[in-house]
Amino acid sequence: MNESVEHGQFFNKEGDMIGDTIVGNENSIDVSSYQDIAKDSIFTHNHPAGRQFSLEDIQTAAGFDMAEIRAVTPDGKVYSMIRGSEGWQVTDPQSIAMAQTMAQTELRSDPVAMQLFKEGNQDAVWNIMFEKIAKTIGGEYKVTN
Repeated sequence: MNESVEHGQFFNKEGDMIGDTIVGNENSIDVSSYQDIAKDSIFTHNHPAGRQFSLEDIQTAAGFDMAEIRAVTPDGKVYSMIRGSEGWQVTDPQSIAMAQTMAQTELRSDPVAMQLFKEGNQDAVWNIMFEKIAKTIGGEYKVTN
């Protein structure tokens, strides 16, 4: 979690590592060549900048039919998007991007989100957005410390 570049690892449902640790750069990690092992896996990676998921993280998790994707930040927060019991309901990248756009639009008219934003609590607003995205695409979003 304290590396300066992104590192990621696939795990099976028993918690065993699958494949090698993948190393990216400060802002991303390329898992495109790992689609064959990604289905039903749990992919855990760090986010050195301390942010929640990127749109690409969610698109990859749903598109590769991962069971879960996790991002761990230097402060120890773990962001998780888990595939729902009915599976990912939306898997194509454009539709997931549209789900994010719709969630952002809803938040702009949400008085609670706007107040949180004015108070400087952008993380809470991002978490609300990811909860909305998860609901739309058939996942469950969680944050733990």
